[in-house]
Parts: sequence; structure tokens; C-alpha cells
Amino acid sequence: MNASFKILSPAIAMSFQDLGRFGYGGDGVPQSGAVDLISLRLANALLDNKPFEAGLEFSFIGPEIQVENGSIRIANGANCNGYIIDYITKQTRDIKPWQTVILNPGDILKIAALNYGVTGYLAVEGGFQLNKILGSYSSYAKAKIGAFDGQYIKSGDIIATNKHDPAIIQDKIITNPKFDSCKELRVILGPQDDYFSLDTIEEFCNQEFIVDKNSNRMGIRLNGKEVVVIAEKGSDLISDGLVPGAIQIPGDGQPIILSKDCQTLGGYPKIATIITADMANIGQLKAGDMVTFKIIKQKQAKQALVNMEMRIAQQIQSINLYSGDIGINLNSLYTENLIDGVVDIYQI
Repeated sequence: MNASFKILSPAIAMSFQDLGRFGYGGDGVPQSGAVDLISLRLANALLDNKPFEAGLEFSFIGPEIQVENGSIRIANGANCNGYIIDYITKQTRDIKPWQTVILNPGDILKIAALNYGVTGYLAVEGGFQLNKILGSYSSYAKAKIGAFDGQYIKSGDIIATNKHDPAIIQDKIITNPKFDSCKELRVILGPQDDYFSLDTIEEFCNQEFIVDKNSNRMGIRLNGKEVVVIAEKGSDLISDGLVPGAIQIPGDGQPIILSKDCQTLGGYPKIATIITADMANIGQLKAGDMVTFKIIKQKQAKQALVNMEMRIAQQIQSINLYSGDIGINLNSLYTENLIDGVVDIYQI
């Protein structure tokens, strides 16, 4: 029997998410997937999983779980702390952001509120025991598509993994977890930037917008000075395709950044589109955050993506063994000539 755990207290809007669901937009099926793919990738890197292995996505505060069967190596893929209650000793020990832990039968893990940002992930070594729906494990709650019938995880749910015991028993941690918390989102104009005057586009990029409390996985609603379309063109157009990151301007002039569960067709003009390298930042926006937009060219967007991959690689390279407050640098350890050290001892 594979290892499993029970949800004692679910997190807000907790669901399974992976890279997303592709190839079904023509049938009206949203892409879905993790709103912060960088965090999901780092959580999986801690466990030596595939980069986009499905994880449990949660918002604001993490869940409380208890192991039912087997032992589980789990990664806290979020900017938050937590603690474990040992089932046998009843002792409590703290865990840090971006750390893995081993949980044994009866152990309880509680993940606290995020220190910054709004989205985190729990991943397990070997992944979760789930069934793919239309090529993905990602949940889309409105259509009940995905793992657990696409529904949010609730108290009492039993979550099974693909392993019975961990292959690696050491805890690991990302020792250099640097994240871009910049609220300046880079965009490429279009596809309907011709619906707006040059003055309006300039004003769009020179003001701050506030994230509205009604934002969700479908879209991030913004409040600010009205973005006005050219009068003779109007705010309605023949519906065309939508992708996450597109910025719609509805009739009230308040922008909506489309997120991972956005609809596949829409009839509002799209003034610009968030570049791929900044999409993870959208997944960390919360009500009250201030955002601005910066127009860049396609060549700059490609370079930004290269830079993002370099930063991810650096953070993965900073993964070390973890024991209390003492981290063992694996990269340094593997590059040292330990044999010469042993020889030198016997030559004294």
C-alpha cells in the first residue's frame, strides 16, 4: 500500500495543479495549472521529481495533514514556516520555507501563513496517486475537471502518493531562495492595442493599479483610472481567443489580467499581454497590492525568459542537505578532494 495522508484542516482554495491542460481550448476547456510555476518547479526540485509534477496549491495559509500509511518525504514549496508533531514522542519541531521533511505514520504537519505572497505548494517525492483528465492532473473547479473531480480539497480527504517510503531520508533546503517581488509587470502590446490612443497607452503604463478583492484564478481585477477605448471602436468586439496573461479592458475601463482558469473566448479588447517571465508574479498578487505595467519588445521578453531560467537554475543549485540550522553544501562537498585529506592525516 502506498503512503497516504489525511487532510485535518484544508487550506483556502487548495487543489492539485501541474503545468496545465493544453490542446482543448477549442472545446472551451481552460488551461488551468499552477499560478506560480516557478514555486512548483522548486518544490519538485527539492524532491528530485519531474519539474511540473502535480502539487497541492494553496492560498494565504497552508493545510494541516496527518500521515495515514507509510512514510512520506514532502516539500514545503512556499515562503512560510510550519511545524511537525511527532506521533510517537509528541515533540514538535519547526520547518522552514523551501525545506523537505520526512513524515511517518501518525505524524502531523501544519503549514503556517505565507510570510509574503499569496500562493504556495506542497509536493511529495514520487508525486501523488492521481488520474489524468484530458492530459493533466490540474483541477478546474467550475467544470469539475481534474483530480478529485476538480474540486477543492476538503477536510477528511485522503491523499495517496506514488511511493510507500522515501528513497532519500535526508532533509533538504533551498539556501538561496530569492524571488522577484517586483510589482512592475512587463507586457507586450496587443493584440488590440489599436483600440486605444497613444496617450491612453502611455497613461496605462504611468499609473498604479490596485488589485481588487474579487480577484481569483480566473482573473486579477484591477482598480485605477479608467482606461478609455477609442470612442468609434467601442469596448465590444467579436469574441476571439484568450490566453492567461492577456489584459482585457471591459466597458468600465478597469483592467482584468487573465489568469490560469480564464475562459477561452472573450469579447473585450486586450491592450497588452504579460510576458511569460512575469506570469509567476501574477500568482502571488493579493488584494491591495499595487501594480504597474512596462511595455517591452519581443526580443526583451525572450531575454527575460532566459534570465528567469538562469535564476531558477541558481536556486536549484543552492539546494543543500539540512540538519537543524546547519546546512551542508552538497556542491562544495562534491568538489572537495576528500581522498587527499585522508592521505594527509596518515602522513602526519
